[in-house]
Amino acid sequence: ILYVIDKLRSPVSFTYIANEVGLSVSTVIRIFDYVSYGKPELPKAIAIDEFKGNTGGEKYNCIITDPVNRRVLDILPKRKYPYLSTYFRSFNNRNDVVLFVSDMWKTYADISKTFFKKADLVIDKYHWIRQVMWAFDSVRKDVQKNLGSEYRKYFKRSRKILFKRFNEDLMTFLNIKSKKSWLCFLFHQTYTLLIS
Repeated sequence: ILYVIDKLRSPVSFTYIANEVGLSVSTVIRIFDYVSYGKPELPKAIAIDEFKGNTGGEKYNCIITDPVNRRVLDILPKRKYPYLSTYFRSFNNRNDVVLFVSDMWKTYADISKTFFKKADLVIDKYHWIRQVMWAFDSVRKDVQKNLGSEYRKYFKRSRKILFKRFNEDLMTFLNIKSKKSWLCFLFHQTYTLLIS
């Protein structure tokens, strides 16, 4: 059994270990379930997100990571507030966390406010950019609806241009100095189309 437990530390599948030691996969899984691994200490920065899973009848599971050291701290079977609050309440070093990274889901913000009062809540880059792009596309669609049919076709095709990454040549041509100025330019152009 100690050999199996030692093998469970390596990043291999249950099937691989079962074949190596001559046990069934379900026996290896039972051994894994009986081992208590303990909770790690919380690092200075933690990130939390959900992923589609099927543990315990839940549609989504929760992953907690250390984004600085790129390490998984824990995978939880639920992402709901009562479960997360019970989980985080068990840590004594919550006040050591200075950065709490999550998406925009209200439950994660509530967990941050309740259990990590000294930590700054940071919305991860992917979710922030996605929200900006959705808002930008919404404005584009509203402007497009107000255009005549002949201009609407051209504006519809401009979606790809508007969503392109920053183009240094275009920025130079338009005398735009920074990416922030590029965003301001795009929003100003959109606003000008809206009011004209």
